[in-house]
Amino acid sequence: MTTRVVTVEYVTYDTKDEAVDAVWQSLRDQAAGMVRQCPHCGQWFRQNGKQVYCQPECARLTHWDRFKVHRPPRDHKAEYAARKSVPPSCPLPA
Repeated sequence: MTTRVVTVEYVTYDTKDEAVDAVWQSLRDQAAGMVRQCPHCGQWFRQNGKQVYCQPECARLTHWDRFKVHRPPRDHKAEYAARKSVPPSCPLPA
């Protein structure tokens, strides 16, 4: 088990926003590289290993968005009509 030493500074801030910014800066400095922002939804999360997205759903949606750009559009009704108009290759027994 490793022991971490954390230094705490007592500083007075004029506004709540300054205090929040200082705490955020401190956390960001201590956990550099561990806290990331999801490129799909923008939510902040703690990274585990090579994790890029906050949830598997964000990863799936991002990959689908990249895939569908290169996918040609389809006319499902025309494909269905073409399939229905072709007679079966093997006649059914009577």
